[in-house]
Amino acid sequence: MGKTSKVIRKESKSITDEIICAKEPTRGQTMDILSVFDGPNNYKQYYTAFLCCAQKDLETFGLPFHVMLEKMGFRIFLPPRDLVLTGPLYENLARALEERCNGKIIVVLSANYVSSEECLFLTYFARVLDPDSRSRNIIPVQIDKDIGELPSVLKGMSIIRYNQAFRLGWLKQKLIDAISA
Repeated sequence: MGKTSKVIRKESKSITDEIICAKEPTRGQTMDILSVFDGPNNYKQYYTAFLCCAQKDLETFGLPFHVMLEKMGFRIFLPPRDLVLTGPLYENLARALEERCNGKIIVVLSANYVSSEECLFLTYFARVLDPDSRSRNIIPVQIDKDIGELPSVLKGMSIIRYNQAFRLGWLKQKLIDAISA
């Protein structure tokens, strides 16, 4: 991370309230900085997948799930931790998904998912990147039994049911297969 970026923290007890901002780039710098792990000499951090989780589910499910995935050997982009805002939020999220995660997204389906504009935007954007699902870039993981109306973009896709797969011992292999595909 160069001299042009800084971290601003709100007064809060929650890691999810951390906001990462960047100053305007100076001459010779570009707007390519998307991750706090980007470094000097145009180093860019790439990720295996993007974790899309509703803000309300982040501390109870998203953070432990993220840790589990990284212990499995995957480098997962988690916006509250990794994203550096160098422009509009949704533009930066879309660029991170497309450029740094190769369009691969793990969508956490919960009761809060449908009310999260950020999650819906990212899900639809990922579908635009892979319209016929040949690359299998969208990995839906359902954590709540009743998630309400499933968005049309996810209909017909195989969904990993977290609680059932965990209970039966299939979760780790299902996640490895889906992310590695």
